[in-house]
Amino acid sequence: MAGSLPELPFSATKRKYERYTEDDKVLQEKLTKEIDESKKTLKPKLSYDAEYFHQIAERSDLELKRLNLVRKKSRQDFLHNSGLDADWENSEKASKLNEEKETLTLRRKLFKDQADQRRIEAGNTSKTMRGYFIQLYTSSARGLGISPTIAAMGQRDTSVQDNFRKALIKACRSESDVKGLKNHLWCPVIGGYVPKENARAAHIFPYASGQEAMTSIFGDGGDDKMFDTRNGLILSMWAEKKISDGEIVIVPLVSDNASKEETAKWAASDPKEYKVRIVKMSPDDRDQMLPVFRMKKTWGELDGAKVQFKSDHRPRARYLYWQYCQTTLRQSWLGKNQNRPRALQSEFKKPFWGTAGSYMKRSMLLAFVEEMGHQYESLLDGAVEDVDANSGHQEVDCTALAVANEAIADSLRRGELRAEMEKEENDEEDEEDDEEYDEDAEYYRRWGKNVLD
Repeated sequence: MAGSLPELPFSATKRKYERYTEDDKVLQEKLTKEIDESKKTLKPKLSYDAEYFHQIAERSDLELKRLNLVRKKSRQDFLHNSGLDADWENSEKASKLNEEKETLTLRRKLFKDQADQRRIEAGNTSKTMRGYFIQLYTSSARGLGISPTIAAMGQRDTSVQDNFRKALIKACRSESDVKGLKNHLWCPVIGGYVPKENARAAHIFPYASGQEAMTSIFGDGGDDKMFDTRNGLILSMWAEKKISDGEIVIVPLVSDNASKEETAKWAASDPKEYKVRIVKMSPDDRDQMLPVFRMKKTWGELDGAKVQFKSDHRPRARYLYWQYCQTTLRQSWLGKNQNRPRALQSEFKKPFWGTAGSYMKRSMLLAFVEEMGHQYESLLDGAVEDVDANSGHQEVDCTALAVANEAIADSLRRGELRAEMEKEENDEEDEEDDEEYDEDAEYYRRWGKNVLD
């Protein structure tokens, strides 16, 4: 019958192919209504009891069930066109859906654990409930989708962000002095100038996670470090996206098989130097030209390249290490779904972050290791000891893990919105069928990169 799904050869998949049915569609709509209702009825409280966190865990469970149906439908659409299950499993769409599943699974686990802990130690909020946990999940509509009644970061003050951008441009010496490129800013990751409108004042530790979470993770005291220039870099919009999406990571500039002497020398250096490592990137993306004026270099050629700072300004190593831990978490999920270990390692089987240091509390790094597995114990090389003074035991603190999980979820949401916007723009262009000149798009087409990529 025309338009019917092809029969899959036995060799195409070892699993039974499940079709997306009309009943699945009805169930998906029902789950969406239940999730929306949960958002309306769940309100922040002055007292966060076990039932409150249990409800959030239940909502995450509903979202997981809906996601499984979305995945089934997406897989069916893919197979309708190609007929190869192996191609689906390795597709970008499947990868994003798997990552979304992992973020929801971890969120459900964190809230269930929080609910259980509240039942055990009812009323002892100092030990079982930290402010970061409330703020992280109630401070914005993109989290729980509820209006907060407690102090949170709230909507970003544009004047504060503008001042942050100006301070970063000055500290990084980002402005161009090259003739013909006066309205361009330097991106140290790609090593070239980009138009100002395509440059971002990027936070390393995300603004959306809040100052309270930042203080809890790094112990920087009560001062506001969120808009400190050491928590930021001027990056091209393309480099910022690839870092946010976990495709590339910034790590210390040491040899892959660095000796203790080399790593000690790096630790004592000032300013410290870094390099770019590609974590995951498709062959096509690796072969794409960098969006830099008169530069014939591909994204793939950045792997191992030195980050080209224009000044002595550097981000704090601890913030970059947190970003590295977040990327490692994301990569561990990829390995889980593809049934093979995917630790961030060089060909010498050493971690990409090749130096020891005092970046984050051991209790928080232990949470990452417990979530990902013993093969990631090298993360503990960046630990600051924080054994509980009362018990004498090493506690496990999920603060940084929870923040990293939400940052990944946020990146996935932004990717979906970006894809929707680009599809709408492309549809509008097809309907209008005109040749209106776009200066920015033309600029990047000339150098081998479409501005919408």
